[in-house]
Order: sequence, then C-alpha cells, then structure tokens
Amino acid sequence: MLKAGQSIEHIDYQKRGYLKSYTVFNISQIENLPEDFYKIAELEKLTDFEQNERAELLIKSTKAKIDFVAGNSAFYTPGTDTILLPERRQFKNDVSFYGVAFHELGHWTGHKTRLDRELKARFGTKEYAFEELIAELNTAYINAYLGYESRITDNVSYINSWLAVMKNDKKFIVSAAAQAQKASDFILDFSKVEELELA
Repeated sequence: MLKAGQSIEHIDYQKRGYLKSYTVFNISQIENLPEDFYKIAELEKLTDFEQNERAELLIKSTKAKIDFVAGNSAFYTPGTDTILLPERRQFKNDVSFYGVAFHELGHWTGHKTRLDRELKARFGTKEYAFEELIAELNTAYINAYLGYESRITDNVSYINSWLAVMKNDKKFIVSAAAQAQKASDFILDFSKVEELELA
C-alpha cells in the first residue's frame, strides 16, 4: 500500500487498451420510441434551388474560400480569410442565397491583401456600420448587374438600419457607396478575366 507522497516509480505497470463493441441500430429499425425520433429533420426535406449561371461564375471566379455548414449564420472571418454560409438548400430561393453570398464576398474584398479596409470593428460602432453599408451596397450593385431588382428593396431596408446607427450622416453613405463600388468592381473583374479565358 502506498503512503501519501510516496513515489510510484518502482512499480512496473503497463497500460493496455481493449476493444469494446456496441450494437448500433438505424432509427428505422427501432419500434416504440417517442414520435420525435421518427420525424425527418427539416434540413433533410429541403432541396437545392436552381442555380444562376452568371452568379455562380462570379462566386467561383473569386476563388474565395467558402465553407457551407448547416446553421443560420453567415459571416466572413478575416483571420482565416474564410466565408461561412448556411447550406444552399437552407435558402428559399436563388435570390436570397446570392444576396447573402455577395454580402459576405463584399466583406471578403476588404481583406488586407485585397482592398485593405478596417474589418475588426465591434458591432454597434460607426466603423462596423460603415463596413456593413459597404457589404450591402456591394450586394445591391451586384444584384442589379445580375438582374435581381426585386432583392434591392431588401437591401434598402438593411442599409437604412445601418444609416440610423450613423445618425444619417450623409458623408458616410457617399464614402460607403464609393467603397462598395470598388468592392463590386473587384468581384466583377474576376469573372471578366475568367470569361476571357473561356472565350
């Protein structure tokens, strides 16, 4: 028997692993479980929307790193230079998917290796609102380019919410519009190069 504080170095012991097996069943093979277990997950019922060829070319030509994850969040992470989007089938249609994708690509253009904008502002600050305006105006410009005019009304309400944070300072909207134009031109230039290579 060991005493408190006594060393165990003199004991010769070996660690040994062992296999343990478990029997696993598919839920469809089990009876009398609560009803919730048999419901098909909502995500599994969803289907992909028809893709817009021009929008897909725009996204693909940027070569941005985009991860698709089941969930309700979409964001751009400057540190890893990665865009995270919900799975395509979670969007009700192409317009809503491309709106979110181009918003995040708008943020992506601000990376220090691209248009080099300040991307580390805290939520609720003027700087954060300014970047959100840029991303959303970028989306509106690209929506117009793709012919998604109906989506632009959604852009306007979102833009208005960020303008309120900036107390409707007109200088900010003019400056944000100029930055958004640079962002959308930056994204569109990728596809023009790819179109020339395909021609």
